[in-house]
Amino acid sequence: MTSRICLVLAAVAGAWWSAAPAQADDDYGNTTPTDDQTPQASPPPVVEETNIYVTEPTPSPAPVIITPVRTQTRTVVREKPRQSPLGLGLAIGAGVADFTDDGMQSMTDPGIAWNATFTAGITSPLALELTYDGSAQNINSIGLDDNAMLVSNGIQAAGRVNLFPTSMVSPYAFAGVGFRRLDITNSDTNTSSVLDQDDLVQVPIGLGLGYRIGSALLDVRGTFRMTFDEDLAPDTTDQASNLPLNTWDATARAGFVF
Repeated sequence: MTSRICLVLAAVAGAWWSAAPAQADDDYGNTTPTDDQTPQASPPPVVEETNIYVTEPTPSPAPVIITPVRTQTRTVVREKPRQSPLGLGLAIGAGVADFTDDGMQSMTDPGIAWNATFTAGITSPLALELTYDGSAQNINSIGLDDNAMLVSNGIQAAGRVNLFPTSMVSPYAFAGVGFRRLDITNSDTNTSSVLDQDDLVQVPIGLGLGYRIGSALLDVRGTFRMTFDEDLAPDTTDQASNLPLNTWDATARAGFVF
């Protein structure tokens, strides 16, 4: 009985052994697979192609180098023309003149006037003027030639008040005293009641406006001249007196200050 059991066990063990895979043990007791159990190689990895587009960066512009420009500033100092501290000036001009009274206006026509004035103190509140003045106008009277002229020449000294003496534009007033001489010219004969000449005293008063830029001087003025000791022509309305010879003139002048 025992021998049968041993035979059955041996048969079962042999069948199991034949069905089990063959393995080999290494020196350390580890089992390694035999040739029939060699693992198969893994298939090669699949390589996927990916297109990568690289955009080149736009090159930055070249740096601009700014070089500072040196500028030189030159200050030009212009020296003002030297002028006298007294404000000396000379002006020459011309204009129109006439008598103020009806008696002489009926005998004469408006004429031309001229003058030249030397002034000391143009840039001061008070100034002194020395003036030469003259005039010429037609005169009509029975006994004189048709081309007869009445010519006057005079000199005068006057005090002057400048309103704005240091400004470019300065109004002023003046008054003075002078001498004047009247002469009949351009007439070969004179059988009229008018004398050939007359000397008289005059008192000029007037107003003016001066404009000064640098050393240049422009000036306009009006003058009234009151006269005394007139003998030129008798007054037909009063045989005991003579016609007054008061005059006025307006002139424009140019000159300079030195």
